[in-house]
Amino acid sequence: SGNASRVVQTAEITLSADNGGERKVSRDDGLIERVDILRGHVRIKQADLQIAADRAVAWIVQTAGKTTHKVTLYLEGNVRVDRPGQTRSHAVLRLDLPETEITPVLKLRHRSRHPRVAQDPLFRRALARQQRRPNTRISEVTYQALPPETTAIPNQKATSSQEPLRRLQLYP
Repeated sequence: SGNASRVVQTAEITLSADNGGERKVSRDDGLIERVDILRGHVRIKQADLQIAADRAVAWIVQTAGKTTHKVTLYLEGNVRVDRPGQTRSHAVLRLDLPETEITPVLKLRHRSRHPRVAQDPLFRRALARQQRRPNTRISEVTYQALPPETTAIPNQKATSSQEPLRRLQLYP
């Protein structure tokens, strides 16, 4: 998909935690990258999307000279993703948030100094997961009523309920 079809959000992204730190890096490809490492009561919010976890790493990338930010998250420990009508729980999750025009805000109760982000065990796990699964996105759950002939369970009678069914996706 080209840049013309890309949806850019105007909702602010807020990242908060009990402890954490950030490092900014100017990359050779013209991108400015900020790496946030968050621990303890991690909360991430963008519009109606709310995410909670025990620990997280956020990569926030801004193309030099442009106003949009791309946020990639690695979350672990009691991960919960809430949207209206949809809640998902995970042990570990890596996902991309929609691009935003507003610089993501980092709120920490205590700032820690990580002299070398690359040696942080949480960052190393996050980097390994990012390299293993490069594209995981949050998708909407769709509600769909099944035709009457497909609602029958083998050896049981079909129900005639007109309520929509909720499709669940389970991940290992």
